[in-house]
Amino acid sequence: MQTEELKAKEETRTIKVDKLATELNHLVASTATTIQNQVEYDEKYNELSTRYFSSFEQLKVIQKEMADKNIRKTKINQFLNALKSQDNLLTEFSYHIFLSLVDRIETYSKDEINVVFKSEK
Repeated sequence: MQTEELKAKEETRTIKVDKLATELNHLVASTATTIQNQVEYDEKYNELSTRYFSSFEQLKVIQKEMADKNIRKTKINQFLNALKSQDNLLTEFSYHIFLSLVDRIETYSKDEINVVFKSEK
């Protein structure tokens, strides 16, 4: 999913969260001016607050996904810039390029290793 789609989802979810917050505030404020059935009030409050917190959590997930994608994009751009900054074609090991590409190497045994690239995080 592209970040534009995530931005649209974030905007939609933010509007929904704001609307639910406003509804909750109006409901709470109405208790100060209007006598209400407490059972009905509690049911309405619980329903609205459940929807609010659910939407808020969904918004946080979207925002985290956007942040992760932006971090990944930045890391890829840093690697590409490091490659572009080379004057010549690489013909030998470059420690600088290696560090810009690899996050870590996990060793499990003498025959098994895992290379974690920075763009994978």
